[in-house]
Amino acid sequence: MPPKIEFDYDEPMVLHLCETQGRLVDNRWEAFSVQYFFIAEEGVFYLSDTAGGLLNARLRARGVQPGQPITITKVRVPNPNSERPVTEYFPRICQEVAQ
Repeated sequence: MPPKIEFDYDEPMVLHLCETQGRLVDNRWEAFSVQYFFIAEEGVFYLSDTAGGLLNARLRARGVQPGQPITITKVRVPNPNSERPVTEYFPRICQEVAQ
């Protein structure tokens, strides 16, 4: 079984996604809910339906291709409706170092 990837806040993690989009799957821990399942060469990770849907949209908007190195950063974003921040995941395509 591939290792589970854990994100730390504000720590960019370089990943090579095997597929350009996460898969919507049933949540094993919460009845009647779904989550997104992402597969990378480095392991697998799960995100809530909201966070996973946003990450899928951001990956699609940036034109991420399978196997392309990207950094994903887990960030706390202020919530205008609550004092509790929202957790979001921001992808960025890695720029190759010119030699």
